[in-house]
Amino acid sequence: MSAVAAPIGPVDVAVVVFPEAELSEKVTAAVADAIASGAVRLLDALIVQKSTDGEVTIIDVDDEGDIFAVLPVPGDHQGLLSEADANEVGDGLEPGSSAVVVAWENMWAVRLRSAIFEAGGVIVAHERIADDSIEAAYAALDTAEEGN
Repeated sequence: MSAVAAPIGPVDVAVVVFPEAELSEKVTAAVADAIASGAVRLLDALIVQKSTDGEVTIIDVDDEGDIFAVLPVPGDHQGLLSEADANEVGDGLEPGSSAVVVAWENMWAVRLRSAIFEAGGVIVAHERIADDSIEAAYAALDTAEEGN
């Protein structure tokens, strides 16, 4: 077993659902671009597909010959995503659809986090805000500005 350094940047897990069972190569290309830019480091990924008859198929990043072939996956990925995670995602899918589950480390935050800790600071809260909440906030600001 190889030793794997623990992530030091924040780690996100995203579940992205698609109406078709086959995943677009545009999506994996965009993920590959994010990795190549150094913004993120892929820790684990899988595809969950639900056939029209309801059968769930799980494709792990380790599986060869699949759409993950275009991703620069490090040999030491941590296996953060389990079969139980995949089955939970599969249970929620509509027949004939698919999902990509991706765990990544936010490399852009590593230097900031190190600087905070070196200065004696402690991160006491960190939260992602959903797109629809941001859009609603901007809409409310626009409405308020129109009223003035």
